Amino acid sequence: MLPLIMNLSGCTQNITISNTNTGKLVSFIVQIDKKGFSNKRDLEARLFNSEQIKQSEQQANCSISFDATTGKETTSCPPGVTYKPVTPETFKFKIDDIKENISFKSASVKTGEKFRLMLSGLSTDNCNTASASVEKTADSENMNITGLLWAQTELGCQP
Repeated sequence: MLPLIMNLSGCTQNITISNTNTGKLVSFIVQIDKKGFSNKRDLEARLFNSEQIKQSEQQANCSISFDATTGKETTSCPPGVTYKPVTPETFKFKIDDIKENISFKSASVKTGEKFRLMLSGLSTDNCNTASASVEKTADSENMNITGLLWAQTELGCQP
């Protein structure tokens, strides 16, 4: 418990803020409408913790090029930025096994910490990708994610 003393126009108030969840690993329950997905591929959830988000943002202007002749990749970053690969936690779910939601427990995201969750899967047309993401602070040990806005790529798929 953290004591907080406030002075409001000459009046003093003591307020106690209690946060007993700080630092506990977080479980996620994500509402999924599986009607938008093909069962030919798994739904994938990628979870980034606060350090990974920070690293990704720091190197957002880096570029990676591939030389098809030599097979070599080259990474170029702005001055003062060092590229470091960011590998999120990844969870895969078979579409046919999903009822109304998916659930998983993070090994790295803790309560009080910012996270980014990115979900993607093959659309029902078996060509395009449906995806959604959310970025927020984990305010509970059990994060219920609902109402995601799904986007779909628009590739010129051939039958």
